[in-house]
Amino acid sequence: MAYTGARRGELLYLRWDDVHLDGDDPFVRIRGSATMVAGRRVEGTTKSGRVRTVGLDAGTVSTLRAHAELQAKEREIVDQSWHETGHVFRMQRWALRSCLTSPALS
Repeated sequence: MAYTGARRGELLYLRWDDVHLDGDDPFVRIRGSATMVAGRRVEGTTKSGRVRTVGLDAGTVSTLRAHAELQAKEREIVDQSWHETGHVFRMQRWALRSCLTSPALS
């Protein structure tokens, strides 16, 4: 996601509903931004205040698919502790490390 022009906070806001990996022109829809303030997730608009669509290359699509599989495995491990938010990059304690070190954010 490094070459998409998306900011880290925009990626942390990203939901799976905004990720479209199938078809000839895969893309993500950037609708907002997120950050951590005093240990809490705070969400808001993008810097420009606009929604935009960003095309994805084959490598990014592959990385996001792998990330989705990793997230599914994390969901299985924590089972009932999992609070589904739809975020691509989660900030829960058990997922924070994978979120911050995910190659998809590089």
